[in-house]
Amino acid sequence: MRSSRPLVHEEVWIVALDVHDRARGARMISRGGLLSASVRPADVLRAALELGAVTFVMAHNHPGGDPAPSADDVLLTQEIEHAAHLIDVPLRDHVIVTPAGRFSSVFRAGSPR
Repeated sequence: MRSSRPLVHEEVWIVALDVHDRARGARMISRGGLLSASVRPADVLRAALELGAVTFVMAHNHPGGDPAPSADDVLLTQEIEHAAHLIDVPLRDHVIVTPAGRFSSVFRAGSPR
């Protein structure tokens, strides 16, 4: 999500973090349509490992402007969090951003941890 123009489609990114929580790198995982982007947990974890992540943050945008996580966002986060725990590269957070700069955390919005 590096453009200064508002996106009209969803993009899913990860930021790989090192042991000091500094960014090691970022990668787009998926580009979708206005309402969703298809994401497989395996693709997220593969990218995290390729970037040498000790931990990572996932982020995606909601072009419609509502930063609240959908039920699908929460489910995907839970699936990725579980799989990431199994390979000992924990998911730190999943952030949703909007064109107006509003954001929310799936973890803080009630996703069980």
